[in-house]
Amino acid sequence: LGIGGAFHDRIRGLGTGLDEKWSAREAAKHMHDTNAFTANEIRKVYDMIMGTVCGVNPDGKFYQLAVTHLSRLLADADLSNLGQPFDHMMDRGMKMWGEKHSGVLPETPSDRLDYLRGQRAFLGSHAYLTQEATQLFPHKEASIQQLDLLVLEQGAAA
Repeated sequence: LGIGGAFHDRIRGLGTGLDEKWSAREAAKHMHDTNAFTANEIRKVYDMIMGTVCGVNPDGKFYQLAVTHLSRLLADADLSNLGQPFDHMMDRGMKMWGEKHSGVLPETPSDRLDYLRGQRAFLGSHAYLTQEATQLFPHKEASIQQLDLLVLEQGAAA
């Protein structure tokens, strides 16, 4: 889990699935080069990192590819910001938005409203995969309520 966490998101900006694939390959290469890990251990770390791939289906539902308990733990840690207090979650969300939009943050009222609606939809469709995460990151429902209020306020002002 420690190696997966250290190498996960090592490569960023290539796109969904590609960041994880390159990060997993780099972890596997470094593990292999040490001659300290079996092929099975290397594969476990590779699969764990690939389990953090996530996205949104055409029907708008969030998905993650994690299938093993270790990959679920890593995937939940990857999105731990969703269950952090509202200000932290929003700050991290804005940073991620900026990464995906070449550093441009939502500036117009319409863009901000779209951003808030997107955050609300994302939070509403996401579910942690482990009981550990729901206990460690308990603020998601409160953030959803705050986003609902902001969307109403911003929508009324637009």
